[in-house]
Amino acid sequence: MRLWELAKYSLENAWRSKLRTMLTVVGIAIASGALISMIGFILGLRDQVERPINKLGLLNNIEVRQRRADENREASPIIDDAMLEKIEAMDGVDIAYPDFRLSSITLVHGGFEKKSIGFGLPREAALLGFSQEILEAGEFFTIGESNEGVIATGLLQPLGFTSAESAIGKTVTLRMGGLVATESKKFEYENKDVTVKVIGVFNPPSFATSLTGQSILLPVDLMRKLPKHWMEDGLQQLRADNGEAIEGYPTITVRTDRPGDVVRVDKKLEDMGFATLSVMDRMTEMKEFFLFMEILLAAVGTVALVVSGVGILNTLTMTVMERFQEIGIYKSIGASHGDIRWMFLVEAAAVGLFGGIAGILLARVVSVFLGWAFNTYAEQYNVGGPDAVFLFPAWLLAGAVLYSILISVVSGIYPASKAANIDPVQALRRG
Repeated sequence: MRLWELAKYSLENAWRSKLRTMLTVVGIAIASGALISMIGFILGLRDQVERPINKLGLLNNIEVRQRRADENREASPIIDDAMLEKIEAMDGVDIAYPDFRLSSITLVHGGFEKKSIGFGLPREAALLGFSQEILEAGEFFTIGESNEGVIATGLLQPLGFTSAESAIGKTVTLRMGGLVATESKKFEYENKDVTVKVIGVFNPPSFATSLTGQSILLPVDLMRKLPKHWMEDGLQQLRADNGEAIEGYPTITVRTDRPGDVVRVDKKLEDMGFATLSVMDRMTEMKEFFLFMEILLAAVGTVALVVSGVGILNTLTMTVMERFQEIGIYKSIGASHGDIRWMFLVEAAAVGLFGGIAGILLARVVSVFLGWAFNTYAEQYNVGGPDAVFLFPAWLLAGAVLYSILISVVSGIYPASKAANIDPVQALRRG
């Protein structure tokens, strides 16, 4: 018998017992849909975390800290401007700059005032890819010494701006007070007002919890002149070192040319005695967690498919008993053992195929419903939910269908072999 004839007879035979076949397909669909939904949910969560990180190029960043001396090692070199230039000249390094933060400042524009947080970025940030990804209007810093700032969208209304475009070119006053390090390595408190020109407006990515919607970005060279950036490290040093300020910059950010340079540059910095931490390290731990979850949920989905496979085994076994005489007729007119075996295996594969396809449709419906429910619940707490909670790549959908077919075929091996071994003489006598 030809393959297409076997397929035809298999589908016709399956359609005879419509209810039983449909119930078996539904069982496969539920199990396959559950498997696709669970893995798709984990893939969606991972994509929500990784996509903005990759988009903003944060995989290139290494956080470098000065390391204090202890019993096992000496203190790391001082990170001053000369060391910054040395690190920046290393092979694979794009830029290195100190981490400055104004933890509490007041922005003043006209009759409006608003508490804010300031972050320092190099003027070369305009040349980095991530700057254009978060820019809402205007531009990033220009090369020079002018006092410039890029404000977050959350500061527009509190400062009296009607839109992002209306803020461009306006000036705001930074009002602050904080500790500064003196030449005698002691701290003094200083108040200072600085006027900056708003040249850009940015929209912080949702995952960057520190980069809030009410923060302002300032050039590093301007941050060096402000008192507040020493506050946090200064207070820690007052507690630990009896008031002596650490020389140089306690923390800097090193950005490599490519993510592939991170490991090599990180090793060089550690050999120099610095403490380092990269987004790549955190990503590795996160990927291990997501991989564990994918394996766990895939195992749960596999159990569901195996249970559905038992249903296929039961369905085909009952079919063999009901079609005992029919199988005998097939064999009496020339059908071989292999023909009968393949006929039942094709029938099992067809059930798995239709069940797998139905599982994809079911997973889509579930994802739409749960996505809607998640976003509706998040809106009640004024939290913007992600655009897509589930992610269904082509390999997952194709793999789920093939996996359903595989489970179905394996479940059909016993009833197919049982049918192939039927003695045609006994089958015809029973009729």
